[in-house]
Amino acid sequence: MLNNKELDFKMKTTKIYNADLNGKWEKLLDYNNAYISKGAILNIPNFYPEESCTELMFFEPMIDDCSLGLVIISGGKAGTVFVNLPLEAYYKDTRLIDTKWIINHYNIWIAPDNKIENVQILYQAICSHNDES
Repeated sequence: MLNNKELDFKMKTTKIYNADLNGKWEKLLDYNNAYISKGAILNIPNFYPEESCTELMFFEPMIDDCSLGLVIISGGKAGTVFVNLPLEAYYKDTRLIDTKWIINHYNIWIAPDNKIENVQILYQAICSHNDES
């Protein structure tokens, strides 16, 4: 993530802190940040039968009636928008995805036949909401 700040719907600042430049893969279920920002990547084993792993990146689709989306960034389908997530996926008036929502809705919105226990996330920024005006 190259930005150092992001604004929520009420134009309050949401701070973005840069993470280690090398990144850190960890299991999605162990990811302890409340937010997932655009630029974060999911590594999903056996997402497509012809690929051992598929990587999807969170992006901002610039569509009014949805939140962030996921675009495929690896394999034969790289560059394909996979899904635009619903507004309810946002975390408390921010433009960031609620980690708990993703975990709870993974098999509905992302991969119905895939085990979430094997999914890893590479976060490119650690985000925290700033309640200051």
